[in-house]
Amino acid sequence: MTSERRFDLASTDEPDGVTALEASLRPPGDSLHTTGDTGDDFADLPAEDARPARETSRAGYDVEAVSGATDPSREP
Repeated sequence: MTSERRFDLASTDEPDGVTALEASLRPPGDSLHTTGDTGDDFADLPAEDARPARETSRAGYDVEAVSGATDPSREP
């Protein structure tokens, strides 16, 4: 990222120029991948036990079962 200030972005926009609204509509785990960090190294698991960040978040929650993933009227 450069030190130049961009005037065409809002303070809530992502570094890649995506608006905050567009970024909020991305699927869980589909964030920017500019650092090469794939999430496979969390918890210092051996390579054979590593789980990609698209399946398990670093926070430890199931990315398929996040809030809003189900219809509230169908919850027990």
